[in-house]
Amino acid sequence: MKCIRFFSFVFLSVLAVSCSQGEGGQTFREFFSKQKEGQSEEATQATPAVDTAGQGLHRQNTALQEENTRLQSEGLQLRRELQQERMARLAARQDSLNTQLLQIQAALEAISEDSVSTTQTRDSLLQKQRFTQQMDQEIQERLVAKSKAVDVQLGKLEEQKRSLQQQMDLEKRQVEIAEKKIAVLREEQELYESQRQKLWVDGAPQSTIDEAAAAIANADKNIEAEQKKINSASANINGLQETVAEIDIQLEALNASIRKSYTAKEILEETIAEEQEQLASEIAGLDSAWQSRQAERPALLRDKEETEALLVGLEQKTAEILKAPAPRPDSPVADTVQASSVKEQEQSAEALAVATPDSLSLQKEQAHPREAEKNRQFYLRFLALFGALLVLLFGFYVLRRRRKRAKS
Repeated sequence: MKCIRFFSFVFLSVLAVSCSQGEGGQTFREFFSKQKEGQSEEATQATPAVDTAGQGLHRQNTALQEENTRLQSEGLQLRRELQQERMARLAARQDSLNTQLLQIQAALEAISEDSVSTTQTRDSLLQKQRFTQQMDQEIQERLVAKSKAVDVQLGKLEEQKRSLQQQMDLEKRQVEIAEKKIAVLREEQELYESQRQKLWVDGAPQSTIDEAAAAIANADKNIEAEQKKINSASANINGLQETVAEIDIQLEALNASIRKSYTAKEILEETIAEEQEQLASEIAGLDSAWQSRQAERPALLRDKEETEALLVGLEQKTAEILKAPAPRPDSPVADTVQASSVKEQEQSAEALAVATPDSLSLQKEQAHPREAEKNRQFYLRFLALFGALLVLLFGFYVLRRRRKRAKS
């Protein structure tokens, strides 16, 4: 009777340990309870077989407990390794996000530096443009002032030239008049000479001849006086011509200077226009580059905010993993606590997977070992129960055989 009780106690303990963590534990317990009540009378008649079966079940129970302890230890070690691997992945992801954040910050700083440099270059070009415009204005004013001065000088020289030409024309008229007077005086002189010859041939009185000779001498004096006028007027004309020639040279020089000034003005205007066009093109290029660089700033700022948010989420995730209580291997609720912690971590990982592209693969890799471990424990428990059932049925079969032999 004691052996039967011991066998029943061992058998129920094995069933309780094996079925307490399985999904169909309650069903198995009810089944074996009914089997125990229905066959208690038969068990009393098969003490040796029951003792043998009880010893086998005891050994199997011990082996199952050892296997359960080993599985719990391996499961705990596996969970720790998974936690360390997850921490390593989170740290790697955090380092990657930090590197990305540094790159974004460097890009923003580069945009700021480019903006400052572009502003300085643009200010320099604008200052150069203003200087070019001012220089153009000053050159225009100088050319206008010089043109006015040259025009005044040209007017004076032309007026002087006209005056000299008028004076020269008067001198020429005097020469013409003097030459005409000389011609008249020479005719008069010839007439007086003819009269004097005729008077001398005719034997006119000497006084009459002397009067004719005096008239001839007076004509010579007048011719000589007119010749002096001609010589003086000719000298004046030559002087005036030289002065006019000098004025013409000055006028030509001034006209050449004016032509040169206008040529220089055209060249300067063309050069300044090209310089202004080049400066305007450079300023437009700088403005376009500045706008293009500034257009990159919103996207970079958005990426920076998203990266910082991801870093905060990773830090919170790391803190949650570090704060999660580690289950004890000998605790009966170790699997429950660890399963709850794993479930919470999986839910958090699923929430973070939206922001981190590699979190989904990490979760799958971590879920596979846990599922394999659960399946392994389930199969071991099922095999243990199936073996115990076979042993029990074999015991019942032996008892029935013995009862039939005893009756016969």
